Formats: sequence, structure tokens, C-alpha cells
Amino acid sequence: MTETAARLHQAPAWHAGIPMHPADAAAVLGITERAAEPLLDELAQIHLVERYGSDRYRLPPIVLARLDERQRAMTVECAY
Repeated sequence: MTETAARLHQAPAWHAGIPMHPADAAAVLGITERAAEPLLDELAQIHLVERYGSDRYRLPPIVLARLDERQRAMTVECAY
């Protein structure tokens, strides 16, 4: 995975379960929409995001579940 695709995958919107359009991804990274599309496709090819519809991407349910699990574990650790 390229460094830029990794930065895109770390965007807070994904972790909140919010779908992204290439224009959203472009805004997150400060690049053009045209430059963002291959990054979204790169993430989709390695199953970190999934494409739905013709122009939207979201985290797959299994990835969201793992993020929720990690968040709960971090919350428990912080409580001690």
C-alpha cells in the first residue's frame, strides 16, 4: 500500500462509518479528485474499503467491527 493510500485509510470519517466519494477523499488529502480515485481503488483492491454504487466507498463491516473492538479495548485500558 502506498503511503498516501495509508493516510487516506486513516481518515477519521472512515472510522466513524461515513462513506466517502472521491471528492471527499480528495479534500481529506488536499489533492484532486482525479488523483484520489486510484487511491480509493487501491484500498478496495486490498479489501480495506469497498465500493458501493458507482462512486462511493466505505469500510467493510468486518473492518468496522474490528475498529469498534479496538476502540472498546482502548476505552477499557484508559479506565484503569
